[in-house]
Amino acid sequence: MKTTLTIIISFLALSLFGQGSSTRVYFKTTYLNEKCKVFKSSIDTILVKQPLDIEFYKGHFNKPYYYPKPFINTNYKDTAIVVWSDTSKAKDFKFNWTYTTVYDSLSRAIKYTYSGCLICSQFPFSVKLYYDKVNRPIRIEKRYGIGLEIVNDKLKNSNEKGFADDDYRFEYDLEGNIIQLKCLKKGRLEIQIDRM
Repeated sequence: MKTTLTIIISFLALSLFGQGSSTRVYFKTTYLNEKCKVFKSSIDTILVKQPLDIEFYKGHFNKPYYYPKPFINTNYKDTAIVVWSDTSKAKDFKFNWTYTTVYDSLSRAIKYTYSGCLICSQFPFSVKLYYDKVNRPIRIEKRYGIGLEIVNDKLKNSNEKGFADDDYRFEYDLEGNIIQLKCLKKGRLEIQIDRM
């Protein structure tokens, strides 16, 4: 009995510590219906080797999907950077498309847009970002069918009233790990992921 118990404890210790700096982390995913009632929940165990940042949640839960990288770029301040997908082609939204990132005075990406591509049947979208006092993203709003246009060398915003199509909200612990992700659709909570 003592030998069996020792083998079991050794096996558990190896599986916990044999992965280098990995840690097993439990996540509870809660799904809500149109009436904001829980209709399903699940617990996932994930072997974590990286910080619990937005990249982690995108990689394991596929949420959020679109956002600028990096969030902070000290090369830009109070400016918009427009990148055409194919610089060898004409600047024509019917056959080419753009990604635009707008930076604030703190070099934070505050807006990220995709112009859409008519020939590809991909709709334009706009992502708006909000930060906390220590420059961590706390909210990402995504709206489809709207974005930024360049008119007379100036950026022109399209209408952004009402709820975002997709709205992601993040809560952090004292170490800077995301411990909660709320996914809202048109202002209604659909999915909540909590680190346990």
